[in-house]
Amino acid sequence: MKSRLLCVLSALTLTVSGCSLLPIETDVKEGFVRIKNQYDNTPNRNESIFLFCHNQRVIEHQTNREYPAGKHNLWVMVNVADTVHNSAGREAVVNFNVDLPAGKKYILNGQMLDQNAEMAVWIEDFDNAEVVSPIVKTSLKNPSLVPYQLRKKQCESSSV
Repeated sequence: MKSRLLCVLSALTLTVSGCSLLPIETDVKEGFVRIKNQYDNTPNRNESIFLFCHNQRVIEHQTNREYPAGKHNLWVMVNVADTVHNSAGREAVVNFNVDLPAGKKYILNGQMLDQNAEMAVWIEDFDNAEVVSPIVKTSLKNPSLVPYQLRKKQCESSSV
């Protein structure tokens, strides 16, 4: 009986304290901006739009992060995969030079223009959906076999 009570009490404590440990931030630090990546996984398609540089190095995927406000050179990766046909996926890289005012949250966004062939990509204000960057149309291509050196150079020129 004592062990059952202890187990229930432990589970309840972990549940309550677990929620308080989640890194959910609503306010942006003073002098910073938050950039959110876009991940849209539906039963038929996986689509991701994300910054592929952090600390001027190439990374696979990253979490939403805060960066100092101001002018930025951002490199964005777009990945689209058709899960119905198990395609290898298509990708594109887009570069944005933008000035992002402090205290705001932004999200990387995009819209398919042609089925797995072309996509429009932009950065928008998370709270009011105002587009804050040029809308860049890009062709989706098969992933490069040896893109690392190119990606490394791109990240070295990145501001994040």
